[in-house]
Amino acid sequence: MAWTLDGASLGVGLAQQRWHEHTGTGNLPVSESGQGPVLAWGLQGQAGTLAGATLRWQLSGQGQQWASDYTGFKQYPDGSTQPWQQSNDWRSAQAMAQLEAAWPMRPGWQLLLSGAVQTQTQRRDLRQYREHMRQHNALAGVGLQWQAAPQWRWRVQALEPLGGASGARLSAPSLGFDADIQARTSMRSLELA
Repeated sequence: MAWTLDGASLGVGLAQQRWHEHTGTGNLPVSESGQGPVLAWGLQGQAGTLAGATLRWQLSGQGQQWASDYTGFKQYPDGSTQPWQQSNDWRSAQAMAQLEAAWPMRPGWQLLLSGAVQTQTQRRDLRQYREHMRQHNALAGVGLQWQAAPQWRWRVQALEPLGGASGARLSAPSLGFDADIQARTSMRSLELA
């Protein structure tokens, strides 16, 4: 669904997502899978012109929460393990703010230069341990856009990291572990829309 008011448009969508992850080793195989709804939104508009380019802004985000099925092992303080299966609570949220300059090249074609900041959080409760991850990234990108009709645009855009950081809080009370972990992140994105 989409609404337009005073040059800005708001779009809201709901999709079903499925995922499956394999980790671990040959001796300790681990898999986790889940599916559930993803609520996405986007607000965009024009900010004027500069040096022959149309300036556009966009705010977007998405959120999801569902249960995931874990098959793997449970670890004990003495280092021993046993096979383990359970259902976990998993949730994620993401937001991005982007400013884009679009220069006309040929009829219908535009060159895009953009900058963005993005933040993402993810929480997972595996019963034997809990994790809360945070990522923050600054991105710059270039792309091409073709306006097929007033309501249809085709674009390809690549975003490269300028810098970013991530942090995680890992807590495993049964193992006596509770710590914050900080790291630098890099993110690359190729968008076809």
